[in-house]
Amino acid sequence: MHRSADNLITWAWTHLAHGHPDTSPAWGRQGRTRPGWQAYTRFEKTLTRQQQRTLTEQFATAAAAR
Repeated sequence: MHRSADNLITWAWTHLAHGHPDTSPAWGRQGRTRPGWQAYTRFEKTLTRQQQRTLTEQFATAAAAR
């Protein structure tokens, strides 16, 4: 089962860490599945530029706090 958190992890992995989507830690042991990939692409397409900017800022703030 692919969760919303998995979509967020994959988004951060590809957009912030510049990792290849196939190597996202969210896919787990089984690797990328068709349903998981479909769920992720739907999630990614729904994000507005403002939402992407907010996510980027939130990740940066969390990283700076560590």
